[in-house]
Amino acid sequence: SRRDGDFAMAAVAVALTLDGGTIRDARIGLGGVGGRPTRAREAEAALAGTEPAGAAFRDAAALAARHADPVADIHASAEHRRRVIEVLTRRALEEACGPEVNGHGP
Repeated sequence: SRRDGDFAMAAVAVALTLDGGTIRDARIGLGGVGGRPTRAREAEAALAGTEPAGAAFRDAAALAARHADPVADIHASAEHRRRVIEVLTRRALEEACGPEVNGHGP
């Protein structure tokens, strides 16, 4: 349940620039996993020049999780937060491309 002062166990924000069928630029921000928000630069670099699809998104999400440095606390272990980062990054990338790119469009 939500209480005053609650914050996300982990948060991910994604911005993609597409050029035709290719990712030209990717920005992935991570929050709630350290002392301050950070960028997943390795994952961003891995996406540049790739087709916006499942394999690229899974690889980038794994990189984001691997290079994150979350802290453990009473709410979650560092490893659990890494897994949350991985899942949220993949989902955010899929959502950023829209349903047409992900095979869910008309």
